[in-house]
Amino acid sequence: MTSLFKLVLDEERTLRPAFILERGFSARVFPDHIDRNEFFSFAARDQNETAESVAIHHAEYGAEEETLIRNDVSSAWKAVFELSHEDIVVEFAGRNLFLWLPAGEHMYVAFGSSAIIEALGDLNDLNREFDEYVEESGLTEQGKAFLRDCSRKYCL
Repeated sequence: MTSLFKLVLDEERTLRPAFILERGFSARVFPDHIDRNEFFSFAARDQNETAESVAIHHAEYGAEEETLIRNDVSSAWKAVFELSHEDIVVEFAGRNLFLWLPAGEHMYVAFGSSAIIEALGDLNDLNREFDEYVEESGLTEQGKAFLRDCSRKYCL
């Protein structure tokens, strides 16, 4: 059976838009690295309580993936923070909500149920915020071009 990590990410460890589209999911790109408050907000999304458990699928480039299961959001956040140098796919139990946290990149992607993703905010506003971040990021032109390409590719 193919793992979620390999279904979601391609050989170069970039998100597969086909995975999202084939499942009828939506996706949004967010600027910068995820912070604790954002992580907790995603964990509580579409629920009165936070997720019961969180699966953290992770791997360093060139290494095999591993999966950690954390039974509370605080310990899940701690694990994500400690693994931030690796590529990570976060899966919130009991709902169709995932995060792709690519190693070393100045962005992350939330994807899953269209209802959950669309509730994150107006796509035009989110895109405008992302574009402003890119312009003010201080990244090289190549880095900015990469982020713009991610925005086009993953806002589904």
